Amino acid sequence: MKQDREWCIGVAECRVPDAPKLSQSHPSQAQKRCFDELELLFNRLAEAAVNNSSDVSAPIAVGARCLVLGFANRDAHNLTNMLHMIGFNLCDTCSDLTQLFVAPSIGGAFTYVFVSLDAFEDVDDAVEKLMSFRVKYPTLTVVLISGAVVEDDHSPHRRQICDATLRSPVSLSRLRDGVLAAETNRTAQYV
Repeated sequence: MKQDREWCIGVAECRVPDAPKLSQSHPSQAQKRCFDELELLFNRLAEAAVNNSSDVSAPIAVGARCLVLGFANRDAHNLTNMLHMIGFNLCDTCSDLTQLFVAPSIGGAFTYVFVSLDAFEDVDDAVEKLMSFRVKYPTLTVVLISGAVVEDDHSPHRRQICDATLRSPVSLSRLRDGVLAAETNRTAQYV
């Protein structure tokens, strides 16, 4: 009980807006609510700090060459415009996903491949084809974009199929963050 009171005092000192009062009968539920509110507050502060400190217009991929595959014309056009804004030198587009698997010169001509996960017939097919693509071209940075994912994923846990996943529609700042994370994840494989 003493530990619960000390924890509660710490929460009160943080001045979390609308922090729930700890009840004596359910301290663990109240602690969880307080912790969830603190976590939300810290996440908002961290996001605000990142948004204020990063210059979205600064080029990050100067001279990079990318292939944009599986997107409808309008989406491909919007994506390539944003890629040019962040420094990509050359962006080639193709709505036909078979180019991902049959073009022999992808590895030498491009440094990044942006693939629409939504263009595949199903997720199992996508995973199988992307895994074989990664084996064939392990040095290419692969970014998946899909409206079916819940949120952007910059973690390396999907490394077998891609270096980063972005939720569609993509904003310039999220694309920039995704490209940075993808490059970090790809290069970390070889360290």
